Amino acid sequence: MPNLSSVRPVKPRTISRLSEERVRILGKALSAAENGHHSKAAKLFEHVAKEMQGPDQDIATDAVSMKANAVLVMGKMEFGRNRELAESFLDEALNFIDEALKPDPYWADYVSLEEKIRRFVHSEFGCRITRQGGLWKISCIDVVNYVF
Repeated sequence: MPNLSSVRPVKPRTISRLSEERVRILGKALSAAENGHHSKAAKLFEHVAKEMQGPDQDIATDAVSMKANAVLVMGKMEFGRNRELAESFLDEALNFIDEALKPDPYWADYVSLEEKIRRFVHSEFGCRITRQGGLWKISCIDVVNYVF
């Protein structure tokens, strides 16, 4: 069974293009998350996400990965107190990671984070069935149709 404490925030795909100040703040956020200071980490990740908004479209697009980190650590913080709120935060993290994957759908850190969160959500909260575009979708199970 996946463990939420083992799900770690990610560094942005565009980290090599961030200013030294943003990298420093990101380092503080990652350290706070690692040490269980979830509220502080969330605020720092949000700050980095806000700072990433600007003229460089790649960096601005990648800011959603920092938003994913922020809601991930909030989900971790709430998991022991309010499972429904924790689930909501984790769902939001998945939405942000999906957005972060649009420019590069194979970015390993993001793909790995998404998979870990999905496995945890599935094992803790069960399988979700949703209706999208007139079709029912079961996002927790990969189904393959074989033609014989």
